Amino acid sequence: MRSTRLLVAIALAATTAALLATPQAIATTSATPSGATRTSTIQPCKGANLHVTRGPLEGTAGTSYQTLKFQNAGKKACTVKGYPTTSFRTAKGKLVGPPSSHDNFTGVPVHRLTLKPGGFAHTAVAIPDAGNFPASQCKPHTTAKLRVTAPKRAIATVFPYHTTVCTIGDGTTRVGPLRKGKGQP
Repeated sequence: MRSTRLLVAIALAATTAALLATPQAIATTSATPSGATRTSTIQPCKGANLHVTRGPLEGTAGTSYQTLKFQNAGKKACTVKGYPTTSFRTAKGKLVGPPSSHDNFTGVPVHRLTLKPGGFAHTAVAIPDAGNFPASQCKPHTTAKLRVTAPKRAIATVFPYHTTVCTIGDGTTRVGPLRKGKGQP
């Protein structure tokens, strides 16, 4: 008799747990026409939906930092991760020195960022002052444009950008990884 009551109590507890779990299962999955369940995943941001704008230019002793803002202009959340590709160009579009090297000068870990529609990520391009280096170790060159491509994307944004950069040595430009938010106002 005691074992029968125990079995009934166990069966009742299992049935109650199953009934309580059902609404959550229905809320988090949806049925496909074949009857299988599907889960929603957030896709990487497409280049056409990721708009790039320039933010403020800030400086420290010997280096200027150009903020770049990446905004999800799409209608769905999307993800980005890593470093954009940035390079300085002449007025005719010819590369001036090497593309900016990837450098985590902020020390913030690189993470996959989810951008809601209208959401932002940002980074900065570090531009050392070419005048702080001997000309033979810098080979300074004047620029006319800054070309920016989001991580793992093909569509570039080009801004007018007049500065002088080192084309060799320790004074070449660097770019940091994307971080959440707009950055400095």
